[in-house]
Amino acid sequence: MVSKLNLADYAEAARQNFDRPFTVSGRRAYLVGHMDGSFPDLGHHIPGEMGGLWAPPVKLADGWWFGLRESGQDPAWQWLYGEACRSFTMSPGRASREFSLKVGQNEVSARQEFFVASNEPAHFISLTLENPGEKNLKLELAWLVRFDIRGAWWSEWPDRPDQALFDPTKGGIIARDSLTVKWGAMMQGDRWPLHAETGPDLWGPEKTGSLKGSDDRPEGILRNRPELQGEGISGQLTYAVELAPLSRQTLNFVIAGEAEFDEARLEWAWQLLANRESILDRKLEEQVSLLAGTPRIETPIPAYRRIFNGSALCMDMLTLDVPGVGPGIVAGLQGFAWFFGCDTYYTLSGLLVTGQTRAGLDTLRMLANYGRKQDGRIPHEIVQTGEMFNPGNQVEAGEFATSVERAFRWTGDVDFLKEVYPVCVDGIFKFLLEESDPEGTLLPEGPGILELSTAERGRKLDVACSLYQGLQSLAYLAQVMEDRATQERSQQLVDRVREQIERHFWDKEQGEYVWRIENDLSIRPGEPTHSYVTLEFGVVKDRARVESLFEVVEGPEHTGPRGLILPGSTELVMAIQNAIVALAEFRYNRPDQGLRYLQYCADEYGYYMPWAIPEFIGHDACFIQAWSSATFNWLVVQGFFRLNPDPLRQVIEVQPQLPSTWDHLEVKNLKLWGTPYDLKLERRQGKIEFSAQPGGPEAGATPARFEVITDPAYPASFV
Repeated sequence: MVSKLNLADYAEAARQNFDRPFTVSGRRAYLVGHMDGSFPDLGHHIPGEMGGLWAPPVKLADGWWFGLRESGQDPAWQWLYGEACRSFTMSPGRASREFSLKVGQNEVSARQEFFVASNEPAHFISLTLENPGEKNLKLELAWLVRFDIRGAWWSEWPDRPDQALFDPTKGGIIARDSLTVKWGAMMQGDRWPLHAETGPDLWGPEKTGSLKGSDDRPEGILRNRPELQGEGISGQLTYAVELAPLSRQTLNFVIAGEAEFDEARLEWAWQLLANRESILDRKLEEQVSLLAGTPRIETPIPAYRRIFNGSALCMDMLTLDVPGVGPGIVAGLQGFAWFFGCDTYYTLSGLLVTGQTRAGLDTLRMLANYGRKQDGRIPHEIVQTGEMFNPGNQVEAGEFATSVERAFRWTGDVDFLKEVYPVCVDGIFKFLLEESDPEGTLLPEGPGILELSTAERGRKLDVACSLYQGLQSLAYLAQVMEDRATQERSQQLVDRVREQIERHFWDKEQGEYVWRIENDLSIRPGEPTHSYVTLEFGVVKDRARVESLFEVVEGPEHTGPRGLILPGSTELVMAIQNAIVALAEFRYNRPDQGLRYLQYCADEYGYYMPWAIPEFIGHDACFIQAWSSATFNWLVVQGFFRLNPDPLRQVIEVQPQLPSTWDHLEVKNLKLWGTPYDLKLERRQGKIEFSAQPGGPEAGATPARFEVITDPAYPASFV
């Protein structure tokens, strides 16, 4: 049985515009569709194929639909789809929606509830049909699944038209790729169908496309040759349903499959519906555990608590376990359901503050496993097959060292540090300062995070800034590891890197730092600026310059009505860029301005899917993005407490600040070194007071010593 925590308290409903995307997921599978019952073609990596049901590293289906008709009457189906949708609700671990439609002359109400199993590639649907009238209804129910079994993006796995057969012994349909027959999926209901039908030209209320034969679909960045793209096939099971007046019935269904769908796994799949209740109970218990471990925040902005909880749920939904690759958190849906180096740098912080430490450490271990094989180069992009689409941008090596420092400071996990520390050392000294900088300029050549037209050439400001920060991180980690040589070498280089940044990236004419310089260290005329990255990493020490830069960044040229405009564009705003500026403001003791940019992130909460802060608002944006959710949660805590845990000294430094409009901030159940704490900031007589109390079942442990820094260094130091 599910424990007493009421998951309904965390549910959020969409009340209008149901033509929006959503996901439900587990560790081994995820579903992407639209709230109104549609499954439109989505995404550009495999053009139009990024939605539907996926069991990485393969896709199983484009989608599924239900239709109703009167038995023996009009043969046309009335679909639970589109304008028939009346509501959509996200709840922890599952989603639901309600429909109302006329079947013949009679009204029928329907409720769908669906979820993905916690650790199995299985998707469950329950459908409750209700007869609100006083006439007995004899209905037929069609359940149509459009199978589309194919490999993940960048797999280069050939694909052929799918085949599907009805199994008369099980009452379900099995589908397989006709070339790679080990790829498979099945559909089954909990009652025997009247009849079954399969075929490539069998459709419900919409037709989902495929690459083959779609001349108007852009190729995007798909590597697989178009002639190898296969076509899906539909399976439809039809059931008899009789509804007495004012009665209802519930039917249950499952879709399951994977890349290794042999006879043993098929037999497992046939048993899923019999175990549905226990599988759902396990799913909900895990959601209870997740939310019970999530900190509870109290601020003068009540909505922030809801956003914090929703963001925690989003990060959990994006945590996958891909066979042959490992567990970790992916970047976003629908378009980036795989693993990234730079995204992990920003996402880790939110995982730590939200109590999802395991997902964070697992992802860092995955990146380290790849980095270990290439002299510390941290991959930028690891796709669902385990292949590296991009072996790593230079910015990610410095960010990785800081990520490891952050993870160690918050967890105190020495075993983890010992495992990944050598990768940090190689990333800084072998990859960045040798391979990427043979001239010894201390400004490595190679890509940063911005994807502008000249990104592949020259030396990037964020690469240099991440090296500056990464050296500080490595010096601390080396001290923990008692590696004196690395500690001293790192400390000696920090100020030299900062001096090089000031000397070569500062453009006097623009009064800002440019985002890139040429390999000969010259500035190309008209180069876009990127000043706030120096503030993000705490590079700038001069107060007058800091004030001048913030004035420029906050001005109309760089900040519009929705926040920071992405460098090189005229209007694109991304949540992560607003979060970066908020971090910079908080670092430089500017909580009012930091709150402004944090609010820009909050303003986009739920724009597409309840709970989610999207990647950005616009075509092909990820409607749920890990770093958007994570950085909000990180900054609503760290922006004001500015905690700097130090397991080496067994001290947690606090550098408190509050916006002028806030008189308090409280965070309960925040885990540091595995112990939960209740932390509070209160403004009293013009001063900010900090208090901390151990809480939870671990309260008997020896509490950490908190040390309040009333006059922090400039800029404030915290990771």
